[in-house]
Amino acid sequence: MSGGMGGGEAGIDPPTTTKGDLSGFDTTFDRVPVGTNTQVLTADSTEALGLKWAAAATGINNMEFVGFTELSGGETTITFGSLSYDMDADYTDMILLIGGANSGGSLALEIVLNQDTAGYRQNAILNDGGTLSGTSASGATECTIAPTGIFPGAGYVYTGIIHLLMGQKSGAMHIESRLGVISGGQQITDCDISIGDTITEVKLQVSTQSFSAGTWAALFARPMNS
Repeated sequence: MSGGMGGGEAGIDPPTTTKGDLSGFDTTFDRVPVGTNTQVLTADSTEALGLKWAAAATGINNMEFVGFTELSGGETTITFGSLSYDMDADYTDMILLIGGANSGGSLALEIVLNQDTAGYRQNAILNDGGTLSGTSASGATECTIAPTGIFPGAGYVYTGIIHLLMGQKSGAMHIESRLGVISGGQQITDCDISIGDTITEVKLQVSTQSFSAGTWAALFARPMNS
C-alpha cells in the first residue's frame, strides 16, 4: 500500500486478511478478525487490541429470551421445560410475563418450579383491598399467584409479572408476583421454595378451571453482570 493508512505511516499495509476484518492497534497495527453473524463490536480493555466481537444485548434490561407460548384454550398448565439456569453462578433472576382472560368460574393460579409441588413457604397474599390472607409458616403446596375468588366469573382479563430470584439462603428460590385483574383489582404474592440453585422447569397451573384461548406467557432470564 503506497498511500499509507488514512493519515498513518506511509508504506504500512493493513493487517486484514478476510472480508469484514478490521485494523486495530496496541503498540503496532494488528488484525481484528471479523465476528460471527449478528455479533457487535464491543470495547474491552482486557483484549490485546481493546476490542472484541460479542453477542448483542437482547430482551428486556439485557435479559435473555427463554420462551413464549400462546394457548388455544382448555389447557390447565403452561410449562417451560428442559431448562438449565444456575441462579447462583450464571443468572441473577428470571421474569415470567402472563396475560389472559377467565373463561369460566372462579380461577386459582399457581406456579410450580422444577416439578416440586410441596415445601413452598407462602409469605403473603395481599388482595386489592389490602387484606392479608392465605399466609402459612411452611409446607404450602405450590405458590399461589391468585387464589380462588380473585376471578369471580367469566370475562375477567388479567395480566401480570412473576419474578424469580435467589433467596437469602443458597438453594432457596424467592418468588414475587403482581397480577392485575380488570374489574377484579390486583393480587400481590410472595413465597419461597428450597429447590437448589438451578431452575429446570417453570410451570403455571390452574386448579379449578382451564386457561382461556389467547392466554400467553413469556419467560426471560438475566445473566450475571448484564
